[in-house]
Amino acid sequence: MAPERMLLGVCAVLMVVGVTNAAEGQVASVVVGLARCADSTRKNMKAEAGFKGLQVAIKCKNSNGEYETKAVSEIQSSGAFSVPLAAAVLWLHWSSP
Repeated sequence: MAPERMLLGVCAVLMVVGVTNAAEGQVASVVVGLARCADSTRKNMKAEAGFKGLQVAIKCKNSNGEYETKAVSEIQSSGAFSVPLAAAVLWLHWSSP
C-alpha cells in the first residue's frame, strides 16, 4: 500500500472517531497531525524509533500569560497523532477575555 493511501486511511479513521465522540458529547474537537523525522534517513535510523515515547501537548495561555497543558497524546510509531479536546477546554479558552 502506498504511504499516501495509508496516511489518508489513518486520517479518515481519526476523523470518524472524532466525529463519533463529538456526537456522543464527549469531545468538542480533535487535533490530528503527522510528525516527521528529518534526520532519520541521514543517521540510518528508522523513523519509528525516533517517535518512541514522544507525546504531543496542547497548551493554552491563561489570564496570567502562562501556558497550561490542556491535553496530551502519544505519537504513534507512524508519526500520526490525535489529541481530543473536551468542550469545556475550548469554551473556557475562547470565552476568557
